[in-house]
Amino acid sequence: MLTEDNDGNREVLRRIARETGAMEQFRKIWRSKNVWTGTKINILKATMMSAVMFASDAWTLKKKDRYRLLAFEMKCYRRILRIKWGQKILNEEVCRGVRRKKNTIQEILEMKLNCFDTMYAG
Repeated sequence: MLTEDNDGNREVLRRIARETGAMEQFRKIWRSKNVWTGTKINILKATMMSAVMFASDAWTLKKKDRYRLLAFEMKCYRRILRIKWGQKILNEEVCRGVRRKKNTIQEILEMKLNCFDTMYAG
């Protein structure tokens, strides 16, 4: 869903809301102690994060949108690691717990650069 000014705000909000609901469908997997954390992260990336980021290279992301995307990502990781709302655990510790190399914003920017390279290569 693109607007005339190519603002990604509505689309970011819509996708985060939709995927927050989808998180509940995986509740048994997130709570399971029998499923390895790496497997949970792979499920998250393959399902929710890919749906959130689909065609995001066409968005114009504002600072608020970036914060929302990062907050959603951290919320997902905290649920996977079974970190409760009241626990005081820094985002850096959570990222180390899931062994995250790149955040969502970095991946979106990388996709934009790849599109630019593809357009002008050649």
